[in-house]
Formats: sequence, structure tokens, C-alpha cells
Amino acid sequence: KLIEEAPAPGLPEPLRERLRAAALVVAREIGYVSAGTVEFLLDGGEFYFMEMNTRLQVEHTVTEAVTGLDLVEWQLRVAAGEPLPLGQSEVRFEGHAIEARVCAEDPERGFLPSAGRLALLEWPELPCVRVDAGFATGDTVPDCYDSLLGKIIAWAPERGLASARLADALASTYCAGVHSNERWLRRILRSARFLEVRHDVALLDQAAGEFAGPPAAAPEALILAALALHAGEGGAAARQPGAGSPWDLADGFTPNLPARVAYGFSWRGHTHAVELEFVHGRPAAVTVNGGVRLALADAACSGAVVAARIETRRRQARYHLDGARVYLWTADEQYELLLEDPRTREFSVSAASGTLTTPLPGVVVSVPVAAGQKVAAGEVLMVIEAMKMEHTITAPYAGTVGMIHFARGDRVPARVRRFRCARAR
Repeated sequence: KLIEEAPAPGLPEPLRERLRAAALVVAREIGYVSAGTVEFLLDGGEFYFMEMNTRLQVEHTVTEAVTGLDLVEWQLRVAAGEPLPLGQSEVRFEGHAIEARVCAEDPERGFLPSAGRLALLEWPELPCVRVDAGFATGDTVPDCYDSLLGKIIAWAPERGLASARLADALASTYCAGVHSNERWLRRILRSARFLEVRHDVALLDQAAGEFAGPPAAAPEALILAALALHAGEGGAAARQPGAGSPWDLADGFTPNLPARVAYGFSWRGHTHAVELEFVHGRPAAVTVNGGVRLALADAACSGAVVAARIETRRRQARYHLDGARVYLWTADEQYELLLEDPRTREFSVSAASGTLTTPLPGVVVSVPVAAGQKVAAGEVLMVIEAMKMEHTITAPYAGTVGMIHFARGDRVPARVRRFRCARAR
């Protein structure tokens, strides 16, 4: 579950009352006296008891938002032997609340969990928006627990406004260092399927492609990333001892020719080239991947925001520089761009060289192959458990398994060699 809301949209009031009555019957029959959640499956106009969770659920916050009650306080009072402050008939509901779970996982790679140090994690501070978070900038997301980073809850008098407020809050959330899903969640909240209540619990299985990010990096995002990186390099040079030397300037100066500075980025397996052209020390034009020369004006970096007028439209984005990585956030997309710089480039060993790695740490669950065994492309080589999920490493091509470096039960870090596999000729 990634998005929860209260009250349930499109549910007739008589059916809602029947569900509440059934939940109370369950609690009374077992003499239950603490906080709990009764879950039902709804099929058409009929519902069926599924389970009862004898605790507060992650989504208790939407109930608190529409009732104005503190369920955690109530649970503590009940545990202390005190009676509930209100009877069932005294509970009132007002407005609509929606919660989104921000998780350390990559929606573009099958929700693969992501572990590591948070170079940046900034939560929104907006009216009628609540944040319950367990992580902050500088924390390390471990691989042995759930991938949940925090929850964002928005309340409004009606559902459409609550969805818009939550979408704005997700657009004001910035996470760098691990992959996260906030922009992907935002696309769901703004989709017609969600707003018109034409979805069910199978939405992501049936229409996941509708919410995928762009297949290629937007040119304006690459331009803003280059401007942010150039500003960062200039600021770093100015802070060095002996600043002021012309040899330390990254302005692309050449006598009698337009000054140009080129950057190369990689994103999702694709490389991109951005060339900035300077006039009187300021960015005046740009080309992306050798394409059409575009006019640049009013380029500026203020705090963590980069902005520029590209041709006739003003563009801006939030950014964060972390070594060879440039993180960039627009309203609809988040980018982790790797600088293709021979001086700082982070080389990774690929499957093409015969070395197989995994992108996250975990514990080996099984190794269904042996050294010397012939395998087909796509055959499972290893299963690891990370962040409460199992992940498979498959053969990228037909070949013969060479050395296996880990066995069942071993704990292995991310991006280290698991296998060697010789490609079949």
C-alpha cells in the first residue's frame, strides 16, 4: 500500500455504516479493548472480513486527520486502564485526508529497494500537510528493514483539494543519495483515474506504465543541471586558497573565440552532452547532444535553486551537488545525473565483462546454480533478501557459471562481484 485515504471515495453511506457496524461486532465478540484495524475486501456491494490487525496501522494518520483525534494518545490511555474519552456515536468526521508513503525504492526499476546514506532529505512544510518521518539528511537507510522513509498526509474540505495539496507536498520533497518514489506518487495523484475514482487495488498491476517517468532526460533538465554544476565549480574555485588566479576559472575562456564549457552526463544508461556558451562571462547559449543552439538568458543559482530563460520560457529546478552526482528536481521528475568526467568518474563493472553484481546489499537466500554449470539467458543465478523483499539475479546472456563468491546465508554489500559468467560463443 502506497496511498491511503479517508473516507473511502465512492462508498455509499449505508454501506459505510454496515462496515463500521461489522467492525464493532468483531471487536465486541473477542472483547478487544485496544486500538486495532479491521480489514474487509469489498466486491461490488458485498464485503468480506479479511483480517484484524491488533495495533495501529501506518494509515492511522488519515483517520486522525478527518476525526481530529489522537489515536496514539488513546492507545496509551487504554493501556493505562483509562476509558476512551469519547463513545462511538460521538466521533465526528470532517473533510478528506490522503496519505502517501515515501519509500526508498525505484519505481522505474520494478520498485527495487535502495539503501545508503541520505545526502539530502528535505520534507515539505505546507498548510494542512502533516509529515511523519523516520529519516533526515545524513542518515543511513539500512537494507534490513522496510523501505519506508516517511509519510506525508494532506487534509482538505474535499477530496480533489486534498489530492492537490498532497501532490504539491510531494513536489516539495527532495531526496538524494537513495532512489525514492515521491514524483511517481505525485503522478498518480494527478491522474484522471485517481481523481475520478476509476481505480482499484489492481491499478498498479494493470496500468503501471501510465505513471512511469519520461524515457529520456528532458533537455531543459540537462541544461539546468549544467548551469548548477558550473555555478558549483565556480563557487568551489572562489573558496580555494589563492582564489583569483585565471587558471582556476571554469569559464571556458579562449582568446578571440566564444567561451564554451562542455559537460557530459549519464542517466538511466544514456549519455548526454551539454555545451554552454558564454558572452562577457555569462551563459548566453547552449546546445544539447549536438542539437539546435538555444538562447540562454537570466541564468542564476540562488541557494539550492537554479533558473534560466531558455529561448522564451523561464525554467527552474531544485538541485543538490554530491561529488560526481548532480541531483535535480522538477515538479514532475527527479534526476540523478552522473558527471562523465575522467577525473572523478565512478567506473562500474558491468555484466558485459562477465562480472555480475547487484545494486543493493542483502542476505543470500539461495544459489540454484553451481560453478561450471551452463545457463540460459534469464536463468536465475541467485536470490537475495533485502528490505523485506526477495530479489533475483538472472543471467544476462547464455554462458557458463565461473566462480561463485557467496553462499546461502552470507550477507553481501551492494555493487560487489557475486559471480563470474563466461558468455557462450
